[in-house]
Amino acid sequence: MISTPSWFTETISNLQFENHTISVLSDLDSTPAQIHYQLFRPPSTTTTKRCGIVLVHGGGAHSRWWDWTAPYLAADGHLVACLDLSGQGDSENRDLYAMTTNAIEVMEVARALKTKHNATVPDKPIIIGHSYGGWVTLVVGKKFGNELGGTIVLDSSVRPSNHPMNKAGPPMRKKKPGTKTKEELKKRFRLMPPQPIINQYLLDYIFPLSVTDKRGKWEWKDDAERFSKHVDFKSKTTMNQMAVIQSQRLRGQKCRLSLLYGEHSLFFEDKEVILNHMRKELEMFPPKGQIYTPIIMIPNSHHHLMFDQPLMTVTVLRTILNEWYASDRLKESTATRMVRSRL
Repeated sequence: MISTPSWFTETISNLQFENHTISVLSDLDSTPAQIHYQLFRPPSTTTTKRCGIVLVHGGGAHSRWWDWTAPYLAADGHLVACLDLSGQGDSENRDLYAMTTNAIEVMEVARALKTKHNATVPDKPIIIGHSYGGWVTLVVGKKFGNELGGTIVLDSSVRPSNHPMNKAGPPMRKKKPGTKTKEELKKRFRLMPPQPIINQYLLDYIFPLSVTDKRGKWEWKDDAERFSKHVDFKSKTTMNQMAVIQSQRLRGQKCRLSLLYGEHSLFFEDKEVILNHMRKELEMFPPKGQIYTPIIMIPNSHHHLMFDQPLMTVTVLRTILNEWYASDRLKESTATRMVRSRL
């Protein structure tokens, strides 16, 4: 553990974002829910506007987990939205949840960057998701990839069917009830799956943003029964069958894709088997015809990359985004020269 570094203090002290909500219908019962998101705008001095970005948090998390990532992306010229998936953070609860429903929420926020916030950049938006949010991002890439400039998935493993880890079963059905004091609840605050804490200052920062006082009890800012109401986990679908579904989503990406994972992540505990499976799927079914799909390991990190290696993670994200931006500009330039040569 280390003390709070100056880069983090400076980033948080200069944190500037807008709070917005958008009504999104469910694909399960056509019931709307108000979805909250934070909007980080590029600095007024930015001369080059780049594509919009939507950051998608993991299960049990919320939009504020990106507070020390989003400002760096906005500084590069991106209009960045960090949403709360339904049933989490400051978004409304639903009677039923599903990854497909979450994918619609993500895409509606991505569309709002242009329709609601007047983003004038020509490039299509990019979705970045972590953990459960990464699996949701794969659904977005499969269903709506034609509208996207790419997706980046952080530590969301896709295992082969019949893999031993599939026997672990679905997440907890219901969270424990709240506590009388905030201090009591903080004793239960931890990253899941369990991992060593490298940067305690980040957990100390995110905890008060993760709880709320409800009628005299301190509770987490999410639907305690979210997983018991989640159709992907409450149905008769086994974890082996879910692994097959995840593989189908991985192989069906309609836009560019890049993958990051933690060196010591429990999600990639069986690295050789899991990575070989993912590479095989991507080689047989390249995302939008990609010749090579990057799979990047973040050293000395576990599942929660942005907590373990915050600066390295944001640097890798910026590098990927800059490479895609340069590639798009090169294609534009080449296309323009070809048109002129025909005139």
